[in-house]
Amino acid sequence: MPMSAGMIMTITFLITTAGVIIWYFAVAYKYKQTLNNFSYTRGANLDTLDKNKGAVDLTCESGAEICVWRANAICTGAINSQSNTEGGPEPISNGLNGNSAYGNFDINNTIDLTADMAGKANGKQSFTYNFDVTNKNFGGKMCPNTYNTKTGAGQRPQLIATYACIPKGSKCQSSKPPTPPIPPTPPSFQQVKGISGAVNVSVNNNNQICGSSSPSKFTVQCVDNYNGNSPKTYTIPGYATQLSLSDTGGLLGVGATNNVFSLNNFKTGSQWSNITSTVGQNISVSNRFGTSGTIAGSTLQDTYTWVMPKGSGGTNKLAVYGWNVLDSNANGDLCGIAYGNVQFLSASNYAGSPITVPTPTFTPTSVSINKTGKMCATSSKGDVWCTSSPINPVWNSVSTGQNFTNVSINDKGSVCANKNDGSVWCTS
Repeated sequence: MPMSAGMIMTITFLITTAGVIIWYFAVAYKYKQTLNNFSYTRGANLDTLDKNKGAVDLTCESGAEICVWRANAICTGAINSQSNTEGGPEPISNGLNGNSAYGNFDINNTIDLTADMAGKANGKQSFTYNFDVTNKNFGGKMCPNTYNTKTGAGQRPQLIATYACIPKGSKCQSSKPPTPPIPPTPPSFQQVKGISGAVNVSVNNNNQICGSSSPSKFTVQCVDNYNGNSPKTYTIPGYATQLSLSDTGGLLGVGATNNVFSLNNFKTGSQWSNITSTVGQNISVSNRFGTSGTIAGSTLQDTYTWVMPKGSGGTNKLAVYGWNVLDSNANGDLCGIAYGNVQFLSASNYAGSPITVPTPTFTPTSVSINKTGKMCATSSKGDVWCTSSPINPVWNSVSTGQNFTNVSINDKGSVCANKNDGSVWCTS
């Protein structure tokens, strides 16, 4: 039976429609592939409205990274519809002043933030840029925010920025080279008067510091207000292979017999008490638990670590082994060195195992931690390194070539260390 003209037209229409649909999805797929494989310009613009600052997000897909081309701050106001000029300093160059090409941003009337944004955002998959040009100069004029959100009158700062998402690891070309990050300035160490011959050191939050001398001298020296002009030295009979000083002035030390001895306050007494004769052969101790009175230690023979809460009358063994150096902070967090590695155990995870804190640039010999989580360590070369956190640490060199052997850091960030000549040094 022959098809009617109407049927032929219907079939033709359906085939044509199907072809258009297939073509559309094919083009859309290719476009998506293009977006995923080739960089294209994106905007990171911000209108501060009635504020002088704000934040803008730069984001790329997985496998791509940010490449900032240009970022400028302009002072903008109501646009004059007749002259097409800004109510604030004109941001676009007319090409007549000799400092900017026609149509480009006028470098006299705008603030070039390219190097700053590129230095912070380039190479990342996502980044939030904080924009703040309060009290900045736009062509010899400030840009006080007089913007009225209801009428649109007045002026305010704006951020005009463009970036691209480029394949990860590829070369980024910004209109200006990014500003390299400024490394933190290492603190300056000053020698502490009143302590000599120290083989270890411990500092608390009250500008007090103690160090134990060699077994032959058999003395522990403590200095009150080591930052003062005339620090007072207290000399106590005794020797400790490792020493710890609490904020209350209490001392804890490992004696020559590997037992732990305590002193209530270095200012008022000199009689040490043996408090852990049954714990085992101890090698390291710490009483830096704030005001809780808790102490901790690690043993030499069976290599376990223990915690003794104040008044408990007994010790809690932790699944932490091999720590030959130990320290604690006011939160109850613990850190130590085991088998040449820095390790960290959170106070909330005493039932668990410690994590290893990588030290790829040095071999640690001592370690200390404060309440904020900042850690400092000495290296086998006598250097001091510090990191702001044991999680994803970034170690910065604090001192090199000074022959430091032990280190201690307090909650104020002051770092103290003793040298192999027995002198003690601290940062302010």
